[in-house]
Amino acid sequence: MRATVLVRRNAILLRTVDSYTRLLQLVRQARDLGLVAICYDRWVASESYRAALLQDLGLQQRDNGLGKVQAYGGGSSFQKEAASATELQTDKRWAQMRGEPEYQAVLHLAARDTALMAALDALFPKDAAYLKSVAEQAPLPQGAIS
Repeated sequence: MRATVLVRRNAILLRTVDSYTRLLQLVRQARDLGLVAICYDRWVASESYRAALLQDLGLQQRDNGLGKVQAYGGGSSFQKEAASATELQTDKRWAQMRGEPEYQAVLHLAARDTALMAALDALFPKDAAYLKSVAEQAPLPQGAIS
């Protein structure tokens, strides 16, 4: 299998940021559109949140656990050894990437996207504050480009 080249990999990430921005905008409009938005972070962290959403959707609650990590597709790309969803630590994955230069470059670009920042401010203010702090840092060391 051929490795994905840098430009293509980053194009994929930037398209994903754009898709995420549009999704956040849709989440803000969800109730007006008769949709139920599910916050993954809350879903994973809270049994009561899962129960309330199932009730809102008119679904019977049978098992409110998170279950096992599926083996198909190779399991988790971050934690191959995880057997249970509770072991995945999906809320900490960003920390595994924070030292990667490509990830940092994407964060710097995302932090300057006004539509993304507006949506984050409304829905995830802590994430917005983090990205604002990223935007305040110079993406390249002074003198790197002459």
